[in-house]
Amino acid sequence: EVFETVKGLKIGVCIKYINGDLNNPYVKTLCRDVHTRRRKYSNKECDYVWQNADFAHILKAFNEQRELAELYYFANDLPNQYQYTNTHLDVSGLHPGFLPRFRRRKQWPLPYKSTIVVPFISSDSKQVDGFLCIDSPFYKGFDKSRDVEILQQIALLMRELMCYICSNHLNAN
Repeated sequence: EVFETVKGLKIGVCIKYINGDLNNPYVKTLCRDVHTRRRKYSNKECDYVWQNADFAHILKAFNEQRELAELYYFANDLPNQYQYTNTHLDVSGLHPGFLPRFRRRKQWPLPYKSTIVVPFISSDSKQVDGFLCIDSPFYKGFDKSRDVEILQQIALLMRELMCYICSNHLNAN
């Protein structure tokens, strides 16, 4: 809601968590905002990390031990990101190149054209536990120099809050 208010744009939000073995991890949607008109997600659905450019990009950077500030995926024009992969995107009819550019934009099947994804890092900084994802149905929906850092800070705060809630809940029992 904060991003929507500040930007004046519709923005979708979801939290995904990582499961599976280290060689072939997958993400599942933990929660999604209720006001975006997305298809219903099933807790049984999973998206393999290495088949999704955003998650794969972040995990690769994490495995290379890059700085926290570098752990994000940002795109303001997904239909023209020719190497963008997503398990919900069939790129067979979306050909790259200058001439098919307008057709690709017109045929873009995903409900968003801009996205920012940041990781939830474990409290011991040894693994990525999940992702905080925001997206917009508009081109150039985000400002990389400002919005990435804001979302990273929100993810850190959410991670701390989750740790606090879990530790207090476990200690109370």
